[in-house]
Amino acid sequence: MMMNLLSKPFATVFVTTFLLLLASSSCCQALTSSPTANRISSIMPLYSAASAAAATTLAPEAPSVTKVTRTSTTAPTVTPDKVNDKSAEQSDFKGDGSLWEIRILDNDHHFDYQVAEILVKVAELSELQAFRAMRTAEKQGSCSIGEYDYEMAEHYTHALLDHQLGCEMNPLGFM
Repeated sequence: MMMNLLSKPFATVFVTTFLLLLASSSCCQALTSSPTANRISSIMPLYSAASAAAATTLAPEAPSVTKVTRTSTTAPTVTPDKVNDKSAEQSDFKGDGSLWEIRILDNDHHFDYQVAEILVKVAELSELQAFRAMRTAEKQGSCSIGEYDYEMAEHYTHALLDHQLGCEMNPLGFM
C-alpha cells in the first residue's frame, strides 16, 4: 500500500525536493562559516524562496503589441531641390500615368564593377542587365536602364545620384 502511494514520479519529486532543501541549508551554513564565503557570496548571491516568489509577483507585465497597418502601397519618394537641369520642364509631365526613362551616363568616378554593383543594388537590375548597361554607357555615353512611373523613376534617380552615379530622367509621354 505504501508502495502504491509513493509512485515513481511522486517519489522522485519528493526525494529531489527534500535533498535540495537539505543541501541548501547545510551548504549555506558551510559557506557562511568558510573563509571563502565573501568571495562566493560576491559572485553568486543567495536568495530565499520568499524573495524569488516576490520577484515573480512584482515583475512588470509585457507590453501589448499593436498591429501596424500600411495605408499606402507606393514607394517612398525623396524630393531634393534638383534632379538635373531639366527639372522645370519635367514638372509638367509628373502625373497621369506618364512613363519616365532613366538613363545612366558614362562614369569616370567608379570602376566598371562598382557601377554594375550599384545598378544591381539600387535599380534592381540583374547582373547581366547591369553589366550590359554599364558597357553601353561606357561606349555610347549613356544607356537606358528602364521606364518607370514618375515616383519610381524619381526614387531610382535620386538613389543613383546618392551613389555618385551620373543619370537623368526623361519623360516618354502619356500612356
